[in-house]
Amino acid sequence: MSKHFKNKKLALGEQIQKMRSCYPHFVFKLIKRQDVVWIGQIRPSPLSIEYRVRIEHFLGTGPKVTILSPSLRIPDGLKRLPHIYSIDRLCLYTPGKGEWHDGLYIASTIVPWTQLWLLYYEGWLITRKWHGDGTEPTINNSNEPKKKDTFN
Repeated sequence: MSKHFKNKKLALGEQIQKMRSCYPHFVFKLIKRQDVVWIGQIRPSPLSIEYRVRIEHFLGTGPKVTILSPSLRIPDGLKRLPHIYSIDRLCLYTPGKGEWHDGLYIASTIVPWTQLWLLYYEGWLITRKWHGDGTEPTINNSNEPKKKDTFN
């Protein structure tokens, strides 16, 4: 493929600015020069509760979304949550399939996908059926996100 057709990678500053303009209530913290963490509240629908989420973005890797509160729960009789990498890290896209890349804004993709995932989760709690698309991921605890919430 010609390099002219490759996706332009967005600078971290561009990601931060877009998140600020679209989601001003999200608090962000630069971890290193190329790493940022946002924490904020998401309500997937007017009838939903608010979820406190953490979005980690390390340049060169896909964003990781963690639900900080309330804890995601598993209904009685079921063993695990669907479309999740660990107890609280969401599976929003299939890595390597081009659904997300560094040329896309987190504010335009990851945050809305998180809202949609939470909406599917709420439906799943009621029906025990996942109504979203996608491939069920394999669990890999080596990619488990940090659990520490450094924002209060």
